[in-house]
Amino acid sequence: MKLFRIKEDRKGWASDRKYDFALKHKWEVPMVNCNICGDRWGDSAITYPSLDCSVLPNANRFRFKKTRAVVNIEEFINLRDQIKRLLSRDLPVPPGTQLGPMCGTTSGQHGDFTWDYSTTVFIHPEALRNLLAAGIKMPATVKPEIKARGKKPFEHLEIQTEAHALLSERCIKRKRPNCPACDSSGISAFIEPDLIKMSSIPEDLDLFRMRIRSNYIQVTERFVDAVRSLGLTNIVFEPTEVVDE
Repeated sequence: MKLFRIKEDRKGWASDRKYDFALKHKWEVPMVNCNICGDRWGDSAITYPSLDCSVLPNANRFRFKKTRAVVNIEEFINLRDQIKRLLSRDLPVPPGTQLGPMCGTTSGQHGDFTWDYSTTVFIHPEALRNLLAAGIKMPATVKPEIKARGKKPFEHLEIQTEAHALLSERCIKRKRPNCPACDSSGISAFIEPDLIKMSSIPEDLDLFRMRIRSNYIQVTERFVDAVRSLGLTNIVFEPTEVVDE
């Protein structure tokens, strides 16, 4: 199997087409100050825009909190467990996880794909329909609450990029094992190139995120072929190595 990391086409399509965003997700799990491993950390690349956190009994405790708020390990575990119950499958909810739809404004010209930094990717509904018609297995998409600063409305959907892919231990230097409380990885360095464990690749998705290096979004060769065949814009592909682990 071949995998590819996807990125904004900065040297091609986006080189002479300018756009920007001023965005944040509706809710955020706070960062944690863990007294078990000693780490103070968060991972804002993990996002679940489809989750409606207003149904939680203590939603107001972390709704619209100051960015990068920090809580103790007991409060984090309480919040994490409530979020996990809203998910339809077993997925990571680290401190810093972004929840609910994107809210904010945008301007400029957008391609079939458009990006808020490298961590959040949006897709135009027509491009999504064409990919689905080509048999591509896509994760959930969510209509964001984004207003365009111009005459043309922003129609793109946010892709909920689930974190599945795992790095081989050959790519990692650890100072300690994963924390049993907050799941901090204990990684001190990465060894290039990235090697993705074949056993961690989901069979029902052609687009997904990595659990470690979570700002990296991976796609299958089938996804790449469909995008190229359809001529979709503002996306490029970087090959990633897969190992039989």
